Amino acid sequence: MRIVVDLQGAQNESRFRGIGRYTKDFTKALIAEAKRRGIEIVLALNGALPESLLPLRAEFGADLPQSAIRVWDGLVNTSQFDHAGGGRRHASELIREAFLASLRPDLVLVTDLFSGLADDSTGSIGALLPNIPTAVILYDLIPLRYREEYLESRMHRDWYHGKIEHLKRAQLLLAISDYTRREALDLLAVAPQAVVNISGAVSEMTVADLEAASDCCAEFGIRQPFLLYCGGSDTRKNLPRLIDAYAMMPAEVRNACQLVLAGKMPDVHIAELHQRAAGLGLAEGRVVFTGYVEDAVLFGLFSAALGFVFPSYSEGFGLPALEAMTFDLPVIGANLSSIPEVIANPEAMFDPFSTEAISATMARLVIDGDYRWRLVEFGKVQRQKFSWAQSATRALDAITSYVSAHAAPPPPDEAALKPLLLQRTREVIAADATLNDRDLLSIAAGIDTALPRADRRRHIYVDISELHTRDSKSGVQRVVRSVMKNLLLLASDDVAIVPVYATGDHGYRRANRWLAKGRGDREGRDDAIDVRAGDVFLGLDLQHHVVEANESALIRMRERGVTVYFVVYDLLPLLLPKMFSRVVREAHGPWLSTVAKFDGIIAISRAVAYEAHDWIEANVPERNPALRITWFHLGADIGDSQPTMGMPPDSASILPALAERPTFLMVGTLEPRKGYAQTIAAFERLWASGVDANLVLVGKKGWQVDELANHLESHGERNKRLFWLNAASDEYLDKIYAASTCLIAASLGEGFGLPLIEAAQHGLPIIARDIPVFREVASDFAFYFQGEDPSALAGAITNWLRLRPMGRVPQSKDMPWFTWKQSAQQLLAVILPAGS
Repeated sequence: MRIVVDLQGAQNESRFRGIGRYTKDFTKALIAEAKRRGIEIVLALNGALPESLLPLRAEFGADLPQSAIRVWDGLVNTSQFDHAGGGRRHASELIREAFLASLRPDLVLVTDLFSGLADDSTGSIGALLPNIPTAVILYDLIPLRYREEYLESRMHRDWYHGKIEHLKRAQLLLAISDYTRREALDLLAVAPQAVVNISGAVSEMTVADLEAASDCCAEFGIRQPFLLYCGGSDTRKNLPRLIDAYAMMPAEVRNACQLVLAGKMPDVHIAELHQRAAGLGLAEGRVVFTGYVEDAVLFGLFSAALGFVFPSYSEGFGLPALEAMTFDLPVIGANLSSIPEVIANPEAMFDPFSTEAISATMARLVIDGDYRWRLVEFGKVQRQKFSWAQSATRALDAITSYVSAHAAPPPPDEAALKPLLLQRTREVIAADATLNDRDLLSIAAGIDTALPRADRRRHIYVDISELHTRDSKSGVQRVVRSVMKNLLLLASDDVAIVPVYATGDHGYRRANRWLAKGRGDREGRDDAIDVRAGDVFLGLDLQHHVVEANESALIRMRERGVTVYFVVYDLLPLLLPKMFSRVVREAHGPWLSTVAKFDGIIAISRAVAYEAHDWIEANVPERNPALRITWFHLGADIGDSQPTMGMPPDSASILPALAERPTFLMVGTLEPRKGYAQTIAAFERLWASGVDANLVLVGKKGWQVDELANHLESHGERNKRLFWLNAASDEYLDKIYAASTCLIAASLGEGFGLPLIEAAQHGLPIIARDIPVFREVASDFAFYFQGEDPSALAGAITNWLRLRPMGRVPQSKDMPWFTWKQSAQQLLAVILPAGS
């Protein structure tokens, strides 16, 4: 069985009130109970309420895979207050129902049907399809019971009665109290078996919750013991009468405590209540309004209060009273609606319409310690009667019983659903002349994302933005080419590998033309990517500005359930800043800070992973607290890296010259950190001392090396025993490796050290600087040196030449290494762990 939970009750304005807390806590318990029964739960979120998407994904991510948290794109500006929003609202209802039907549910559970009055949440039943079994959590029918107070305007009446009509189409109502169940039977005339009391509860307070309780009394001007109320300020909450009752208490009692009203309330209500308190002669600060407070602050108020008072004369359940009991507060409250079910203690109840009764009970709470003790002890027993596990069990019992007894016809498949949705939205568009081009685009986008993607496979979108723009044949580009090629070969019936790129801040597009060019096909079309929950975005290429420019697009991907990873090649511009240009230094830090906001960093070595962890910990306070930092190793088979071909004319003379004497090879762009200057100076010492050996440098000129390059160009040993090949193809490099005697890896810092692997493939011994990443890659298969002085390296080379004839230098031929295929497989295993 599959139950789809419409979680808008935790997204819309209700998230600041009891409905939001109820929705989240109940849904967590529902998921746990469903797992025990083998029932699948899918959560549906409205993309028109974006500020809640990532927090809810994080909150429910421990209970469900991200692929089970789905997003549909509702339209914005759909609230009932927007008089011109009718067409958008109806289109959004149709899109939502099509989306829910596409998930093939056995039942849809709506957590907040009565929303959308003042926000962009959307709720309907049977607007598009009449045959999707639907259950609704019913919190109350208070506006229907108190029409004069809540349905004064025609707009409110039309909106609420429209919602009631949708409610009547539900197959099952899950009332949160017996009182609400009785109200449904009385006011809606529904069948008794269609309404079930599932009750409610509060979350178990953990030690961490209690320790997080904020001591906020001074912040709000609370200087004395205080009586606490928390909740809203609409008429039924009875706050004017509560203030009257507080003012009526004997002066010596009233002066011994303050009255604190916590919760999100409209400014106009707070002003009216302030004015009322002043009119009763209450001094400024006797009645305190906190406004909306986070949980830690609310816990602090519960912990510090003398007692809790709940004067509301109509509640669907009365959650704040139960929360107060959880903090061992003495609780008093009204004797009407559902509140007696929660408090259940006649000694703690009062007539909410009697100011005298409220005042007397409050005064007793302040002055009578034995009374407070009895209420606390009663509350400790009473609160045990409520649990979310019990509510979830009741709900699933009712749902499974209904589904078993009513074999509803399945919703239409995609072939029928799409034409139906298109037809109905066309009717909405034709009927509303106020819809503009932007509205039409939003409707089209909503339709597109509401229905399943044509290719149902899980997509891995691989960013190759720099390679797509130009192949600079740098080390990073070699990696991107090789990994991309081998990832494409790993596509399967379950996983699609899709190269993508971005050129500005307009989001990512499929690199179809780039693929077609590589295959010799006709050019394709670079469509915008269509992401779905469970997909993965992999930032394989390195292009700082593109990532930062598209941060909002990447955030939107995460909101829709896409896991976003970035490959990090090194942190060298941050760790060795003097060896990089200002442009590179200033780009790398902000880029890494942006990357740290997403799901994961995949370094190209364990050493870089450790460096990334330490730097982010110290420098990026706004990182994703669940950021995953891991690593994989690069491959090194040149033949499988789409090698460049071609031999220069002078290769015919250079290659034989390398065979005339021992040849030491360095591979990599000429830049300060690579250790070229130290190596050249070391060889100048060796040559001066009579050592006859070649030094071959393979790499193009980089930054901050003009003086070094000029030195090489005019060197007396140039093309004799010193060779600088600044444009060697992969084919030529392979022959140079074969003709060399030893590789020198003198770099002060690297992300991986690919030349070490290439040397091992050719059985070439290695002299390497003793840095962590080289130890990680080459282990005991290299000869290590320390120090940045030329004499240190010259000494190491001399020692190596002395030990070599004795067979006492490390050999690299047995050093383990990955092919690019293995590297791509390891990377894929990181981003798609087993069972994900």
